Amino acid sequence: MDAERETLLSHEGEIIYAYLQYVCDNSFNVGDYLIKVLNSNSYHRAIESFGKTKTPRKYVVTYKDEFGIHFVKRVRKDGSLSKKEIPLMNGDLRYTKYELDPDYADWLLIGEGKYEPYVELNK
Repeated sequence: MDAERETLLSHEGEIIYAYLQYVCDNSFNVGDYLIKVLNSNSYHRAIESFGKTKTPRKYVVTYKDEFGIHFVKRVRKDGSLSKKEIPLMNGDLRYTKYELDPDYADWLLIGEGKYEPYVELNK
């Protein structure tokens, strides 16, 4: 096997492995609120946020296809959803991942009232 084909297969293997790891790691439900973690590794973990604020940008799961791929829409500051639907498989899965929004997880446990994703921004 020539070096070019071996490199290509190695890259395809990385993509397949990343997909399988994604499916195993993500058991989100439609309606769940997520945050986006950038450059996620053991040394650096940055959460996507609004400009200079520390408020995490939030996404809501709008669809899950037959292959287990989740689609999300960005939640705007006023609580409305963006028009564009984004597959979570979009981008480099080694460095970008989505996690359940900790505020949403707390709300699920407490279960009081309606969940407001940006209550701290809208005060």
